[in-house]
Amino acid sequence: MRKIRILSLALALLLVFSVSASAVEPQLPIYDEPTTVKIMTIKDSRSMNTYNEKQCCIDAEQATNIHVDWVEVPSDTWTEKINLTFASADLPDAIIGGRVNLVQNIDMTAVLNDYLTEEIAPNVMEIFGLHPELPGSLTLYDGKIHSLPYGNVGFRTNSEESQLWINTAWLDAVNKEMPSTTDELYDVLVAFRDEDPNGNGQQDEIPLLANETSTTYTVLTMLSYFGTFDNAKHLRVADDTVIFTPAEDSYFQGLQWLHKLYEDNLIWKDIYTADYNEYLAKGATEECTVGVVVDWYSDCVITGGYLDDFALLPMLRSSEEVEPLWERTYQSSTLDMFVVTTACKDVEAMVRWYDYINKDLTTQLTWFQSPEDVLWRYNEAGEWETFTDNVPADTTSTIMRRTVAIGPSVPVFFREDKQGLTVRYAAKAEAILAYEPYGPKQFITNGFSVAEEEEERNMLLVEIDNYLNQFRANAVVNGISEADWQKHLDTLSNIGVDDYVGLWQSFFDAHK
Repeated sequence: MRKIRILSLALALLLVFSVSASAVEPQLPIYDEPTTVKIMTIKDSRSMNTYNEKQCCIDAEQATNIHVDWVEVPSDTWTEKINLTFASADLPDAIIGGRVNLVQNIDMTAVLNDYLTEEIAPNVMEIFGLHPELPGSLTLYDGKIHSLPYGNVGFRTNSEESQLWINTAWLDAVNKEMPSTTDELYDVLVAFRDEDPNGNGQQDEIPLLANETSTTYTVLTMLSYFGTFDNAKHLRVADDTVIFTPAEDSYFQGLQWLHKLYEDNLIWKDIYTADYNEYLAKGATEECTVGVVVDWYSDCVITGGYLDDFALLPMLRSSEEVEPLWERTYQSSTLDMFVVTTACKDVEAMVRWYDYINKDLTTQLTWFQSPEDVLWRYNEAGEWETFTDNVPADTTSTIMRRTVAIGPSVPVFFREDKQGLTVRYAAKAEAILAYEPYGPKQFITNGFSVAEEEEERNMLLVEIDNYLNQFRANAVVNGISEADWQKHLDTLSNIGVDDYVGLWQSFFDAHK
């Protein structure tokens, strides 16, 4: 009965939101006099300044008369800080950028439905009209909306999170062709290790650079070659069935191969101990010391005059019988990126502030990418494109972007019809087209669950994550035998993986 009631309310909301898809310039300023609000947000470790020093925040304050007292929380302590904040009830007016457990904290978050109107939030209304699935996805089990989303569904570059990029100058130096199988890649990495491809007479080469502080730069990306992948949920879907990938035999085979690379000094030895800045430093040396790098794009790590030497490593096969499987993530939307708390005395003003950020593409990109003509510009066709001419030689475009703007932690929802398939880099677009055929055909869609079910899933995931983090590191560093794998499968049963998968199967069945 509860599910029917929620769906009915969501349908009613959708009918309201579908009335108009024509943007209206928001009424500004929001306040006649300067007014201060407190917003908690996630602090990217690559940002070299504070939020109030960023042009987007300066522009927003001038336009809205809202001065934000930013509470910037380092990304690696976000979960702990947000949980403590809700537990203490010492709440900011709003929370943006970091994930919030809405189901668990529903009583301390404001209901937004009354403010989602053409008069108050014309741009939110336009977004809902263009993406009619959003109101239902945003509706919690109480039948109300407590958050507003981030989304870049029109960005083809977000259909793949990380890929591998190989130094083609080194391929030439060791007289090797571009590899097409895991065996061939192994041989290439051995040559990178042994044959001094950078020609400096020192054995300083890192055949493969990765880092396990994030899913973006992890060696687990290469599980794809064995027909599986890993992600934050540790799940994939095939034939309407939710599958726990760390229990698949292909996962076992992938771990064995990764251990072989690690044991033979083909993977950077510090992948489990170094932090992100140490990882970045390996790509910023005066002479290139990296053969293959795992990241969203090579220039996220590689700097200097040798960036152009890097090209996409094609999708590899571990055998003729195995079809590679890539973690394609087309659904680039996050439902809880903007939350107003019950401490806020003017919820309407905060909704209007979100609406201002989303008022047009230029404003969105000023928050997401940079001010215009710094890291992006409009071309002759009127489409936006990125460029790196202004990036200093001693930094990366990613660090500069996180400094002059906010990046993916900003609550903007790009309108697909306004930017279509515009991409950051032509090479990244080509890389996506090359990997797309290997993506899964089904996904677990975004949405909220009944409180008890989501809480149970989250509790199970904490124990699963804690176990898998240790298990995977041990398997890659020390190796894994058939007996070790069977012990692993037994452990998964003991820590509730069957229950976890069952809960996600119910969610998938209800939302497909």
